[in-house]
Amino acid sequence: MKKLIAVLLAVAMAVTMAACSPAPQEEAAPAETKPPFEVAPVQKVIHVVLPGAQEGWNTAAAAEAMLGVEELLAEGAFAVETAQYATPEEQIAILEEIAASGNGDGSLAVVTMPAAKDMDEVFAKLLEANVAYALAETIPAGAESASVANVYYDQYAIGAAMAAWMVEKGLTQDSGVVIVQGSTEQEAMRTEGFQQYLLGALEHNGAVIETPWTSTESIVYSEMEGETRESAEAYFTAYLEEKAHASTGYLVAWENAYLLGILDALESEGMNADNKNRFLEGAPFLGSCGGSKEVMDVLTGDSRYSSIQVLGGIQTVQYDPALLNIALRSMADHLAGNLVEQYQPQSIVWITGENAGDLAGY
Repeated sequence: MKKLIAVLLAVAMAVTMAACSPAPQEEAAPAETKPPFEVAPVQKVIHVVLPGAQEGWNTAAAAEAMLGVEELLAEGAFAVETAQYATPEEQIAILEEIAASGNGDGSLAVVTMPAAKDMDEVFAKLLEANVAYALAETIPAGAESASVANVYYDQYAIGAAMAAWMVEKGLTQDSGVVIVQGSTEQEAMRTEGFQQYLLGALEHNGAVIETPWTSTESIVYSEMEGETRESAEAYFTAYLEEKAHASTGYLVAWENAYLLGILDALESEGMNADNKNRFLEGAPFLGSCGGSKEVMDVLTGDSRYSSIQVLGGIQTVQYDPALLNIALRSMADHLAGNLVEQYQPQSIVWITGENAGDLAGY
């Protein structure tokens, strides 16, 4: 009897345990997987802000930049949009509009030539909007450190080149030379390059002056009031009032406008006629910096100035108009993730009567 009871208890316990055990479940089907969400790459846009309807070097720079725009569009890696300005105010308005149009994702970039030195504020706005920028020609002091690329011309090299040319034309320490300059930083650097070459401290085309000067005290610096063509005309008219100044054989004008002002003075009736004739009889050499169309006409002889026929020589030095295009390509490289040199000084170009016709686009 006891054995029967034990067997029945064992069976009951087994049944109870079986009832308490969870029923076997069918294996769940694997969850349906979805492909990861694909984020479309951000379309990067380079805004090229160009000088508008002008003449001279700016026109050539804009034309070179447009060639670069066409190349980038053909490559298809970036969208490229262009805008033109005629004044610094218009340029600032365009840049501010670009800054306001961005959403801060770094998809916008700007390439331009600042039309004025005091444009730091607008470039600060671009940075705040996470818009990268590259600059050509004039580089505002407050904007250069954050610029992707600063493509500029070597002002000291311009001065050294002018000095080398004048030495080639006979300038010595005893000759004396007049430098007509304004008060801009660029002109001051050109003057320093001129001095340093004469002293043997700076090269031109890889060579130093054969006989370095011991002093630059014979250089005369203009006391010109203003930085315009009219300023230069007034200065030179007053300068030739003194008979001793009529023997000046070398004259440097650091801007095309100054050179044209000097030529205006020589054509005017307001200048001392005797001293002007003495000056021209000495067949002086005139050098300038810039490549405006009117100066191109002077160099090719297609000009109203009769005085150029008796000058010993006239020449101007300028920088390559590819500056803006180089800045554009630098920005494209930057957006593509390539290393870009931040400071890119460029070589200069001599413009003479012989090659001025080929460079008529300046």
